[in-house]
This record gives sequence, C-alpha cells and structure tokens, in this order.
Amino acid sequence: MIKLKACPFCGLIIHDPNGIEKTCECPNDMDHMSRALWNNRPIEDALRSENERLREAIEKIDENHWKDNYPYWIHEAIQSALNGGK
Repeated sequence: MIKLKACPFCGLIIHDPNGIEKTCECPNDMDHMSRALWNNRPIEDALRSENERLREAIEKIDENHWKDNYPYWIHEAIQSALNGGK
C-alpha cells in the first residue's frame, strides 16, 4: 500500500486505510486527482533532497572546524542554521 502525502492544496492528511481508492479528493473539496498525481511532488522532493545534501555538507564542515582553526562564532552560526535558526 502506498502512503498518501498530505493534500497538495490545503495540507490536510487524507486516509485510505485499505489503499483501494483510485482517486484522492481534497478534504476541503478543492480538487481531486489520481493517486499517482496526488503523491507526485517533484519540486518539493527536489528541495528536500537539496536541503539534505546541504545539511550533510554543513555538518562535514562543522565536524572538521578544529582542523582549520576558524573562530568559534562560525561553529555557533552553523549549529544555529542546522537547528532552524534557534
């Protein structure tokens, strides 16, 4: 069974526990489409992939910060970025 993503229009989760529906409908009646189109989010998937690659690169830089002897504020900035600015 394919797990359905949240509605691309309103963000609500739809449920098809048996996985038998051939089409999906927005819980707020905004639109409906086939299951394949419902889960097809190429831009979102590409951004998530890019985000993951950038996070890995930043973590690698931070792991090796002691080798280059850069200021501690850079380490703090990296940690803040990895934690969503917190």
